[in-house]
Amino acid sequence: MSELQKRVATGIVGGAVLLFILLKGGIFLSVFLLLAGIIMSLELNNAFKKIGIKINLIAMIIGCAVIFLEYFIEMPETSSLFAVFLVTFLFVLLTDDHTVQDGIYTVFCFLYAPFLLSTLR
Repeated sequence: MSELQKRVATGIVGGAVLLFILLKGGIFLSVFLLLAGIIMSLELNNAFKKIGIKINLIAMIIGCAVIFLEYFIEMPETSSLFAVFLVTFLFVLLTDDHTVQDGIYTVFCFLYAPFLLSTLR
């Protein structure tokens, strides 16, 4: 099987799985959003690390977890954003490793990737 055939087959199978998840909704969609948010956070972290910018991965993953918990617990949609702000702020205040600029990039990355995905629910 050539590389192109593998990519096309993966795209067809992935598209079918994604369509199932979107149509089924519920817990399937919440788990998908959690995994996709964490993967996107890791990819953004790797991309920004190459240009010398630090992203607070702990805050990003906590934000993704809060998005996931919103399916089970009645919370406002912005509670995940509040969690990221709070954890980022604490890291900036309590550690010497993180600067305010790192915090701004962390919040931007959370808004750009996992938070936008959460609007699919």
